[in-house]
Amino acid sequence: MRKGLSLLLIGGILMLSLTGCFGGNTYQVDYGGQKDCFTHAKDSYRAGAQVTLYYGLIATDTDYSFYLDGEQISPDYDEKHGFIIRFTMPDHDVKLRVESVNSMEYRPERDVEPQKEWVLTFDSFDGGGPDYTATADDLSLLEITSERVYQSADHAELDGAGYQVRFTFRGLQPGTALVTVSARSPVGDSFDAFYGVIVYDDLTIGMAKLYDTN
Repeated sequence: MRKGLSLLLIGGILMLSLTGCFGGNTYQVDYGGQKDCFTHAKDSYRAGAQVTLYYGLIATDTDYSFYLDGEQISPDYDEKHGFIIRFTMPDHDVKLRVESVNSMEYRPERDVEPQKEWVLTFDSFDGGGPDYTATADDLSLLEITSERVYQSADHAELDGAGYQVRFTFRGLQPGTALVTVSARSPVGDSFDAFYGVIVYDDLTIGMAKLYDTN
């Protein structure tokens, strides 16, 4: 009887010891309302656990950043899972935050020195050179004018006379806009170029090229 009781006591002590070594406390993960965006995400993990999460809801032309308790972490990536986030669960609650920024969106930190008006120039030539157009997604913010400037005074007598198309942008009211410059040519390259524009309170303009497509 005493032997059996001793075995039970020893077994209980071993179980308590194993629980202390391997069980540990569990802590919560705050996903900032985006838990459903992570595959295999749980509400809590045991302290010391190796956590692996997959973030597969990835939009094109978007940059993603991941932060654990305010510290940026560098995820892995593969085509099957998307972003792979790994971390060791600490012995306290944590917050996992995702920031996404449209890489095509114009951001003021890209500004160059503001100007009263902004001029873009593009080369072309008579008889097949590209035709250019410029427009903005919000024409209430910008006035856009264009002119053709020939390189030679006797261009009318020349075949394939070269010229520049000059677009001038002037601010009408404060705000941000996306400008598209399109080039179309029957013999040369065609493309669309996209520019971010910010019009300041004094109607000066900052402008930066974002990207282009051929």
